[in-house]
Amino acid sequence: MFRLTLPAPVGELLEIVEQPAVASESATTVASPSPASVVETEIVQQPAAPILVIEDNPAVLAAICLDLTRFGFSIISCRSAFDALLLAQNTEVSAVFLTLDLADMDGFELAQTLRLMPAFAQTPLIALTDSSDPAIEQRCKLVGIDAVVLRPCSGDHINQLLRRLLTLDAGQS
Repeated sequence: MFRLTLPAPVGELLEIVEQPAVASESATTVASPSPASVVETEIVQQPAAPILVIEDNPAVLAAICLDLTRFGFSIISCRSAFDALLLAQNTEVSAVFLTLDLADMDGFELAQTLRLMPAFAQTPLIALTDSSDPAIEQRCKLVGIDAVVLRPCSGDHINQLLRRLLTLDAGQS
């Protein structure tokens, strides 16, 4: 088991505990944040299911997990497409962040595979990339990815994007 403790924005500690997945050793689960560690925002409601984050770079993964928990989201994370597909078979999620340059399968193929699963047919898929190439964004649309986030990105941007995709903002239907 791997444990990473990061400072949370309100002086509390956020623990990221890595636990083995069903058939792999690199799946990570992050518990919901405590209410005291959630950043004051205009949060109307939170999704019932966690956000799945698929990122093979541990530093980027930790930063995204910290940003998501700061805004009150529960998360599940993993560092490979293989682990993501294992989790997808047995885990309900509200949205998926996936990096496009995973080592074991590119994010485009992973997105197409997820879209074939009934539980992920309408789940928002958000690509994480270092490239601002318009062809990447076009290819993302073709495989069913709903949004593209250029790294590095701010926690506020991630929060606003998720709220829009999950229609959690007040006044949206």
